[in-house]
Amino acid sequence: MLTSILRGTVRALTGLIGKSNNRNVTYSTSTATIGIRGTDVLIRCTGICENSGSASTPTSGEGLQVYTYSGLVDVSKLTDFTSTLALGPGTGLAVDANGTRNLNAEPANDLTPPGSVNVPATLFGSNETQENQEGLFVFVRDGHIEIATGSSVLHLGRNEAGYSDNNGNVARPQDVPRFLEFDRTPLPNSSNFNVSALLGNSDVQGGRMCR
Repeated sequence: MLTSILRGTVRALTGLIGKSNNRNVTYSTSTATIGIRGTDVLIRCTGICENSGSASTPTSGEGLQVYTYSGLVDVSKLTDFTSTLALGPGTGLAVDANGTRNLNAEPANDLTPPGSVNVPATLFGSNETQENQEGLFVFVRDGHIEIATGSSVLHLGRNEAGYSDNNGNVARPQDVPRFLEFDRTPLPNSSNFNVSALLGNSDVQGGRMCR
């Protein structure tokens, strides 16, 4: 995830993606690049940090402000990539017209903490789904699939399964249905030399293969 902040304030909450490798989640500004390691962080970009091309005189206190609530943040100034500053919980950094200074208090903002946002259970959750239910079952081997009905939308990534019933309700099965997980029909682009024999023994013709 790479985000460029042109101006304004953002507060973000990341998890395992950033913890596994801080290069996986990065916020860039015209002043510095911020690497995230499973973090609750606030980034404020005003004044000299804004990527607006304004030639106005820099104002004291206006610039880049980064504050860490939890986790760890790495800040690399664009003028000195050899020096990376690590910000732990309760610490921050300001880069403005007066230079670089530490922040020991949260910058003023009216943003809602991400951890307090009520996330719909269907967004990431799963449901008890029986294999014999009527509807559409989908398993994603690679890439991204969107199941869209008249009332719901479900996004699925690699190795995820999804389901849509006859009423348009969508869900992620808690367990991948066995007829999907152990599907014996090879992929159309499979290079396995036994593909032809397997299809022949199963009485599966080329026209009946999903492509």
